[in-house]
Amino acid sequence: MLSERTQWIILFLVFFAISLVIGFLIIPYRLLEYNLAINLLTSSIFTAITVGLLSWFLNLSDTIRWKKVENEVHWDIEFALTEIFQGILSSIENGNAIRLSAMTLQNKEDRKKSYLIQLRNLKDAKEIKLDQMYLKLFLQEYESALEPFSSVSRRLSDTQIKYHRFLSPELTLSLMNVQHLIFALETTSQMFTSFKRAVASFNKLPKELAGKIPQMSEEKLEAVIQQSISTTFKKMIEEIYKMSQMRYEISLVD
Repeated sequence: MLSERTQWIILFLVFFAISLVIGFLIIPYRLLEYNLAINLLTSSIFTAITVGLLSWFLNLSDTIRWKKVENEVHWDIEFALTEIFQGILSSIENGNAIRLSAMTLQNKEDRKKSYLIQLRNLKDAKEIKLDQMYLKLFLQEYESALEPFSSVSRRLSDTQIKYHRFLSPELTLSLMNVQHLIFALETTSQMFTSFKRAVASFNKLPKELAGKIPQMSEEKLEAVIQQSISTTFKKMIEEIYKMSQMRYEISLVD
């Protein structure tokens, strides 16, 4: 779907092209009555100028409105990334210790630097191990485990849709990737729920039939899900770190 700005540009180019055709083809070769051609040329030029001015004024108006909310929008994005990162810290081994060590620092800049150092360390780690209590919560009450991430994803989506014209392509791509990764977490939880239902149905089958169906134990599936969540968290951390290095100076502060 074309943006509003692109539509205005196309409309301007159409009338500009019509003016050129009339001025360099229709009038010189007398394809239309002279006065009629002149009127058409004048109307086309006037319309092209009007469209161009309207486009410029509307774009200027949007830019002025954006400048008024720019800092707040970037703060909202920064706060959302902070929530995601802290949610991940609450879900991995030693995560709470990392968060508490940063919170004990009195200076805000020191806390920010501490978060960024830990963010970089987790990005560079070979793997991220889940906290077993979080894994248990995820497997038993996945909606509670995912709600902090899901609510942030909805806010990021609203911000992205509303201000996409003013966000860089790199930032927009990273925001989309974070939302896709949160969706992947939701899909993983749904997969486990479906598996448990399948196991319940499987247990009701006659033994003769059940023996012919390949089985996967719940323990093996939990291991697969644990690995999936860990991988997803690591990819989210990589995206957050990438955004923290952008010129928008998105950083993790509380």
